[in-house]
Amino acid sequence: MYDPATEGTFSTSALRDKAEAHIQEQIIAHKSIIRYYHERHNALTVTCRIPPEILATIFGEVAKYAQNASSSYEKKYTVKGAKITWIPKVSHVCSHWRAVALSAFDLWTNIPIGNPSWATEMIQRSKAAPLTIAYRGVVYPRHASTVESTHTLLKNTLRSHLSRVKNLALEIRSDYGGGNQGATRKLFAELLTILEQPAPMLERFEIRKPLSSTETDASGPRSKASLINAIITGSPRLTHLDMYGCAIAWETPAFRHLKSLAVSRLPEQARPSVAHLLGLLSQTPLLETLSIDTIQASHGILPPDSVTVDLGRLERLTIGGDVPTCTSLFGRLILSNRARNIVLHLTSTRPDFDSASMKSLAQKFEREIEGAITKVELGSVIRCWKPKFPDVQTEPEDPVISIFFDNKSSASRLAFLQSLSRDGIQFLDFETTIIDEDTLLLFADLPILKHLRCISNEYLWLKLLRRGTAAKRNSPAVRPYFASLRCLTIIDWAMDATQAGKDVAKWLTTCFRLRKKAGLGLQLLEIEECTAVDEEDVERLRKCIDKVVWDGSGDVNEDDDSEEEECDLSRTLMWKAHSLPTAAPRAVAEAYIDEQTTNYKAIIRYYNERRNSLTATCRIPSEVLVKTFKEVIDCTKTFATAFRSDYNYSGQPWRHPNIGWIPNMSHVCAHWREVALSTPDLWSNIPIEIGKHSGREKD
Repeated sequence: MYDPATEGTFSTSALRDKAEAHIQEQIIAHKSIIRYYHERHNALTVTCRIPPEILATIFGEVAKYAQNASSSYEKKYTVKGAKITWIPKVSHVCSHWRAVALSAFDLWTNIPIGNPSWATEMIQRSKAAPLTIAYRGVVYPRHASTVESTHTLLKNTLRSHLSRVKNLALEIRSDYGGGNQGATRKLFAELLTILEQPAPMLERFEIRKPLSSTETDASGPRSKASLINAIITGSPRLTHLDMYGCAIAWETPAFRHLKSLAVSRLPEQARPSVAHLLGLLSQTPLLETLSIDTIQASHGILPPDSVTVDLGRLERLTIGGDVPTCTSLFGRLILSNRARNIVLHLTSTRPDFDSASMKSLAQKFEREIEGAITKVELGSVIRCWKPKFPDVQTEPEDPVISIFFDNKSSASRLAFLQSLSRDGIQFLDFETTIIDEDTLLLFADLPILKHLRCISNEYLWLKLLRRGTAAKRNSPAVRPYFASLRCLTIIDWAMDATQAGKDVAKWLTTCFRLRKKAGLGLQLLEIEECTAVDEEDVERLRKCIDKVVWDGSGDVNEDDDSEEEECDLSRTLMWKAHSLPTAAPRAVAEAYIDEQTTNYKAIIRYYNERRNSLTATCRIPSEVLVKTFKEVIDCTKTFATAFRSDYNYSGQPWRHPNIGWIPNMSHVCAHWREVALSTPDLWSNIPIEIGKHSGREKD
């Protein structure tokens, strides 16, 4: 405020400067006091009382989520190889959060090479923690200056900090026009030279440099192979290696610690032979995943049959090449029961030779992979399932072996299927519209086939399903096909297609009416994506099939109002109580044992409570817990109510949307239970319902 009495007091510049200095000093002092009280105030808030270890864990999850963020709002914060959208969300909130973030060195280990300022800062903040560097960039001539600065940062970072890099992924590509391949090759060569220095912390190395068909390299593939092998040799902890378009020297002994090896898109002269791979695999006893997209054709030159490799830890195997070469390599690998995902990409050579190779492949698959085949899927790919627990009557999830064939491999496909042991198949899927009757007949007499899924080929399937269902006069009895079939799914059938004056829908109804009379009734028919299906067709099918599920496809205007049977989602365990003798000595002994058991349980409970009180979850402020409980209740109600009409809560009261949260909140530990019981708002929604979901419905 202006004061006339003080006018002229600071008329001289010296006095004015002195007064301004004094005022500035007082402002700074009072700002420090205000900042001090702000810090004390913030320290009392809920967010600042969350234990640091929980905050660090939350920050880590936020950083991981930011790596996959792709919204337009966050694009301006995105850099090549890493995303830094999480930084202002965790370190620009308050001093406590910032201190926790800066002390969590692991948060700063994913280095954003495309952002030089942040890359330098994050390297400093990461201290001595192992680094993750991922660069996937394209060399565009029109962005030469920007790209050059990024590449300079990448090379300097690797020179200075390669010794503590844990994960390294490099992908260097020319622009899509292919006009800057010289700069790409130069950068690639410089990076390989830098990577020759020791990398004692490197565990995962991924390098990708696709080579075009017209690209030539003066150094030759073998020269680069020696450089890459030098990199591998200098990385004693390397367990995961993924190379795309980069050759290696297959004779190196440096692969002994590898757990995962993937090599793809190699130049033809650098592809491994069967002998090369056998030599490499003999030095990798820890290998769990192997992927080689193309093996060099053997042309009849193969190692002796006695040369085998034991891969006791191998779980996933993917190889590609011609049929004789791939089957020869696969036949020389000794697999264990851990091998549950085998993928073969096969190309045909000679049909007669290929058929013999496929028979040996099927025999090895049957012999070395434990279990019976319970599911087969036929299409452009043959997939076979061998579950670990074949007695469980559920459809297995992942195939054990998948075989991709080219268009010339029909003989190889048939030879493989003929050599399989098919008696244990329960699930059969035909995922192709092009199929021949000989292939279908391979599966027509399966003894325990329950589930069949087929696409198109309506009359071929009806012909096989009708076989043996209607006896003809003066004709011997014919054995019916698919006698054990109980569930059928038909896809993309044209129900209005006609033959002999009857459409497919009528033929289908007649077929299953005859099968039902012959004791081969169907329990479930699923109609999916079929054409010209109407309500009358479905109603006719329901008269001869226990249950028909129709997705509504076809010429239909009304919704399918067929009632589906409700699944029984739980099994109730009934326990019977048995009375014990009531002799006096036994009663005294039991009373003493019960008393001692109660005492020791109390002691154990006491120490468990003391131990739990030291954990991070029990140190979360009560206010945060209450807010979390309320959010969980709202989410539980929203989710459960959405599926309310399809769910029966009988026998499962805890799954009711109004009370399903209780075990998740109040049955965790004593502290959480105490907080839940001391919050009346959590218990204010009283579920009173009479009807289907009340738990009183009788079966």
